[in-house]
Amino acid sequence: MRYLPNAGIYTGLYLAYSSSSFSDGLKVEPYMIASITDGDALPKVYSQNMNGDYYAGVGVFSPFQIGYLMFNEQKHLQLALKVVFLQLPLIEYPGWMKGIYLTHDYSRNPIARRVVFVRQGNEIPLEEFAEMRTEVIPKDKLNEEQQAYYDYTCQQGDVIRSMMLVSPEKNVNDLMREKELLKLL
Repeated sequence: MRYLPNAGIYTGLYLAYSSSSFSDGLKVEPYMIASITDGDALPKVYSQNMNGDYYAGVGVFSPFQIGYLMFNEQKHLQLALKVVFLQLPLIEYPGWMKGIYLTHDYSRNPIARRVVFVRQGNEIPLEEFAEMRTEVIPKDKLNEEQQAYYDYTCQQGDVIRSMMLVSPEKNVNDLMREKELLKLL
């Protein structure tokens, strides 16, 4: 199955800007979409976490301006899926792409947030990618460009959270209780 009409036009190195899970800052993560090699049906994609570990995954690009990057954020047998949904522009080799990514916070509760991918150049050797680092830039240290990404990705409503909650009443009121608790975070 080759469901990749123009996957090659999205290859390259990107910095992804999104809201940080643990501080009021802008998270900057390196991502790379690699060229399809012989024998592969899907392009390999790479991302990096705050610890400097990088994860390999796969990318799926449809002819309808939709792309998905899928990773398992656990190196162990447990599955912790991270999926990045990208709205792909109608131009070749776009300078930036926007989307939403679904992952887990540090307590393994599901979270969805806006993300902006800004192209940095062509793909690089994996050894060089491994040397890159994810960082969180505090809000008061953002430059003008970063402030624009912060304003788009880090405002109230740009992050959707959920949490495991003991439901003492076992009814729909527990859903409202969860939303009230999440407002405090």
